[in-house]
Amino acid sequence: MKAYGYEQHGDPDVFQEYDIDQPTPNMNQVLVRTIAIGLNNRERAERAGYGRLGSPLIPGRDVVGEVTEIGDGVSEFGVGELVMTHTEQGYAEYV
Repeated sequence: MKAYGYEQHGDPDVFQEYDIDQPTPNMNQVLVRTIAIGLNNRERAERAGYGRLGSPLIPGRDVVGEVTEIGDGVSEFGVGELVMTHTEQGYAEYV
C-alpha cells in the first residue's frame, strides 16, 4: 500500500512515497481505509527536526476513514462504518 513519509528532517519537500505492507488487524483491532488526515503541529515539528527518525518515518496520528476489516474480538464497529481515530502512521492508505 502507499504511504508518505521521510528519512531526513526538513521542509515539506522531504516527503517521499513508499510502498509498505498493509496492516492486518489483531483480535481487538479494526482496519481503516484512510479518507482524510489531520495536520497538526506535532507532525510539523517532527518533520522540522524535533523528533526521532525512522527508516522511513511515516507520520500522522489523526485519521478519518472507513472500517474495511474487523478483528474477531470486535463488536463495537462494523465494516463500512465511518470512524475517526487517533493512531500511528496515518499518512497511509490503511491504518
